[in-house]
Amino acid sequence: MTLHLTKVAFGCSGLDVLIERMATRQEDGVVRLSTRNAPQAP
Repeated sequence: MTLHLTKVAFGCSGLDVLIERMATRQEDGVVRLSTRNAPQAP
């Protein structure tokens, strides 16, 4: 699955800001990102 970094990094002024943002969202070493679309059932 491809992750578009521009969607994750929207509003970040630099890489250091993105790293800090991801560190604050981390739980047990995992960063969960939500999207507005749910996966389709097979």
